[in-house]
Order: sequence, then C-alpha cells, then structure tokens
Amino acid sequence: MIGRHKEIEVLANAYTSKKAELVAVFGRRRVGKTYLIRSFFAQNIDFEITGLKDGNKEQQLRNFAYSMKDAQKTENLPSPPIDWLEAFHQLKTHLESLEDKAKRKVVFFDEVPWMASGKSAFLTGFSYFWNSYASKANIVVLICGSAAAWMIQKSSTTKVAYTIG
Repeated sequence: MIGRHKEIEVLANAYTSKKAELVAVFGRRRVGKTYLIRSFFAQNIDFEITGLKDGNKEQQLRNFAYSMKDAQKTENLPSPPIDWLEAFHQLKTHLESLEDKAKRKVVFFDEVPWMASGKSAFLTGFSYFWNSYASKANIVVLICGSAAAWMIQKSSTTKVAYTIG
C-alpha cells in the first residue's frame, strides 16, 4: 500500500477507537478505495455488501440477502428483506448474534450511491441502523463510493470523511 499512510492512519484510528465510528471513503473510480478497505481490515469484516450498478430496489435487497448468507456462512439463502428498514434490522440481528461480543465489529457498504438511488429508502434504513444501534455499539461502519458529489453531500454528518484519489 504505497503512499496510503494518511488513509491507513484514518482507518487504524477508527478501528482502535473506543467508540462507534462511521467512515466515508470516496474518490474517483479505480483508485483503490475498496482494495484499501479490504486490505486493511482483511478478515475483520463482519458484513460486506457492494451495491449493484443500475440495480433496482428489489435487486439491491436480493443482493443484501446474498451478502447476509455469506456473512452468516450458511448454505441457506435468507428471504430478501421487503425494504431497507428490514434489511438493517436483519444486519443488527446478525451482528448481535456473533459469538465474540468483545470483538470490534466492522461493516462495509461499498458503492453506496448505487444502493441509495431514487426512492429506495436506503438512507432511511441506514440512519435507523446507525442512530438506533451502530452509534452505541462497538462497531466501525465504512461507506464507500465513487460518486464523490453524492458521497460528500450525504456524508456531511459522518464522523470521518476521507477522499482517496
């Protein structure tokens, strides 16, 4: 990870913090945002989802179910949630079920602008998740996206916003 010292420091500080952290990482396409996060957190990511380019709400929610299946390391595909509120409730339930309660939990949402398009109500579900659970838990939430203008506008209240590019 040549030349990413500042970015690694931001991620390290978020991970070692004694409180919940919300980190928004944004920048141009193909500059290594996802690679940086996956490399730094490696096996510590408890849930990861990547938005589907041009996916509609139903496809994004089905994608969430596949991501939940992977996170739970099960062969059974859970029913896709009916909306983002239910999806984030499922995520909360999953994180609470993890065996090591003291371990710092890490959640990674990649290509958030693709999930939060139009009238998807993604941001309604995400704000519920952050305000009612994640902000009070031992958790790092990473949101990432290439639509820099969207990420800047929507992440104006995040704990840490970092541009990579």
